[in-house]
Amino acid sequence: MPPPHTSLPKPYTQAARYTIAHAGAISDSIGNQQAASGDWLDLGVFYFEGNGAEYIELVDHTGETSGSTLVMFDAVRWIASETPAEVWNAAPPATTVYDVVMAGEMADLDMALQNTGQAPWAPADVELHAIGKAPDGAPASLSIDDVILPGATAHWRLSFPVSGAPGVRRLSYQVHHNGQPFGEVITAYVIVLPEQLQDAEQRIRDQIDEWQRQGEQKAEEFMQRLWDEIQKEIERQATSFIEGLFAECFGSTALLGLALVFVYQRSRRG
Repeated sequence: MPPPHTSLPKPYTQAARYTIAHAGAISDSIGNQQAASGDWLDLGVFYFEGNGAEYIELVDHTGETSGSTLVMFDAVRWIASETPAEVWNAAPPATTVYDVVMAGEMADLDMALQNTGQAPWAPADVELHAIGKAPDGAPASLSIDDVILPGATAHWRLSFPVSGAPGVRRLSYQVHHNGQPFGEVITAYVIVLPEQLQDAEQRIRDQIDEWQRQGEQKAEEFMQRLWDEIQKEIERQATSFIEGLFAECFGSTALLGLALVFVYQRSRRG
């Protein structure tokens, strides 16, 4: 910014609105030209591809009282960033993504990744891809609808039918830029319950939420622990069912008679 001249009738604006077109994205930056008088005004850190369609624009819509300030545009300087942040990077949320369903139902998963790099994610260049073979019905790739600027979060909703035996399905995805993977992997889980536990869905969700609040276990660990608990519950119900069936069909007297007959028959054979 040039220093203000004494002949200028008004001060520089405190709300200069700059538009930066970079790497397929459009970003706004508000700068105080009064504070930068005689020095450079820092507009921020942006990733440029040098594709010929990138530019910086300044308009005179400041929101200040009309005619009260001056908007000045003298020169632009680019400086290579020395920040350690990666150009392409992504990080998942801290919470575990999961759904609890019965076989034949639809699984619904809300997956999210934050753009923690320097470059914006353009829909034409960035997709979410499954790592390995996705479970039957789950999408192998998902696109984004809008540009995801650095610091913003992309969201995908996966909805697919679940089939097969009860168990825990594991889905892992990673963001790709022009076919190249980058950033952290996001993993989701689909817990497929057996018919015996069709009424236990909310209880299982509450248990998962409680483990997440405690933060003592990694997702893989408490999913394994959860499935172990489900197996124990199935065994407990099966035992109760068999005991109830014997009690209903035979009763304690009948069971005693059955035991006596068994012993008598073995004695005769002896």
